[in-house]
Amino acid sequence: MQVNDIFDTYKGRIELDMDILYHLDIKTTKEIFSRIIPIRAENDFISNKVTYWAISEEFREVEEGETIPFYEVEITEEENEEGEVINCDVKFVEREG
Repeated sequence: MQVNDIFDTYKGRIELDMDILYHLDIKTTKEIFSRIIPIRAENDFISNKVTYWAISEEFREVEEGETIPFYEVEITEEENEEGEVINCDVKFVEREG
């Protein structure tokens, strides 16, 4: 499969709070961005959030002319006794409405 196979169909937007993004463990950050291909980023300094327009096989198929949906990023981290992240799970859940 190539990027152009999903470019026009599996689109989504994720919005991340910059304070949260800056404090995420690098392992978790890598897990998020290993599963999407950002094609555009918009930084909103008023709300302190960045919106990534992306493609991913994990997003649902979007029909031509349909509004590109937002996805919530659900993160589960497992830490060791020293507080280091040893395992993380990331899910993209489409926002309702």
